[in-house]
Amino acid sequence: MNIELSEVLDLARKWKKKATKISGSIFTNTQELQITFFAGISVDDDTTILISEGVLEIHLRLGPAMEFRYAESILEIRHPNYRCVLRERNNA
Repeated sequence: MNIELSEVLDLARKWKKKATKISGSIFTNTQELQITFFAGISVDDDTTILISEGVLEIHLRLGPAMEFRYAESILEIRHPNYRCVLRERNNA
């Protein structure tokens, strides 16, 4: 299901509040680069999701040129140059 930017930020805030870990991947459109991670998530400001664990820190600046989809605990962020897929993980 397509969702709005504000809903993406609300979801990230919910995950942060519950200390939910996420697994995810970021792919460039050319598939020349793929980053895979298992980390925590938070909202840095009203446009940026911060993904961090140990020395890993990824800032995703979100904006109107992106599409957002969420279903079955999977958030997909599509940018013209890359795609990011985040999956909510059980902390147990």
